[in-house]
Amino acid sequence: TLPHPRSGGLPEVRVKLKKIRLSHLVLDPAFQPREEMSQKTVDGLIAFFEDGGELDDAPHVFDIDGKPHLVDGWHRVEAAKQVTGLTHLSFMVHEGDRHDAELYSLRANAHHGRRLSRAELRRAVERALMNPKVQGVSDSEVARMFGISRNTLIKYKAHLISLAQIEQVTERRGADGRTINTARIGASQADPQPPTPR
Repeated sequence: TLPHPRSGGLPEVRVKLKKIRLSHLVLDPAFQPREEMSQKTVDGLIAFFEDGGELDDAPHVFDIDGKPHLVDGWHRVEAAKQVTGLTHLSFMVHEGDRHDAELYSLRANAHHGRRLSRAELRRAVERALMNPKVQGVSDSEVARMFGISRNTLIKYKAHLISLAQIEQVTERRGADGRTINTARIGASQADPQPPTPR
């Protein structure tokens, strides 16, 4: 089971299981980090459904303005829509706004299902770094969300800062929820204070 992407330094939200009509789903491309889906995976899932299979891992949606927006399970939903007579699936329904939904979709696809390409993973991380919900979260925590090294995360962040797509921040929120001012980290060596006169 995928840990909720708002774990650690980010607050949890409530989730419930609910059957939803497939035709009622909102399929917003903003919540699909993949460049394209695998037709082989879809075909395999179609055969699975046609044989009467039932999913052990329900797809996930966010209830935004009363409408279920798909954030995880795009291959499963695409396959189900192509099976005659299959009109509903069970979904894990999350509460939150569009920023919450985007962050969930980005992290979900980074951790399970068909592996993201290197380019897809980088775009997912960079989109997460521009998400307001991630502002102030520590580099280590964000790197952990996506299963990458802190050094890789810092490289991606530096690229966004150079393009003025995000701002350099001096406060970070760690996994324990505490806020740390990073402005003076290393200052004792880079900018030593003069000795106190006696």
